[in-house]
Amino acid sequence: MNTPQFLSYSRGSFTALRILAIAAVAILPLTFADGFVPTKLFVGSILCAGAWLASLLMAWRSRNQIWVVASFIVMMIVPRAFGAMSPDITGSQSYQWLCYVLFFTGLPLLVSPARMRRIARLNQINEETEQAGAGDAEEAV
Repeated sequence: MNTPQFLSYSRGSFTALRILAIAAVAILPLTFADGFVPTKLFVGSILCAGAWLASLLMAWRSRNQIWVVASFIVMMIVPRAFGAMSPDITGSQSYQWLCYVLFFTGLPLLVSPARMRRIARLNQINEETEQAGAGDAEEAV
């Protein structure tokens, strides 16, 4: 995947994660049928969200697929480490845990999107491509 394609993917996933955070808040009240998740799982959801957001920001910033793989690995290992996949956890508590992860991951993107775009360098390349496009337009004339 070249840089413009990866940039398009990064911007799309940035927007999708913001929408998923809002959807998670809307769905969260429906997941309390079996009570709240245990404290260990709640803390695990915050740590998982932080690790997932950090790996996504590094992927967006470095334009490197390795960080996308790292974010996938984070989402496979951390839930098991905190017991989110154990047989003791009911289905509604698993969904509740996932809603917490999506909310805590998307919260910084909702609160300060401009700052997060600057950290992820999603606007920097856009400015460079616009300048390059303007240069190409001048050369064509």
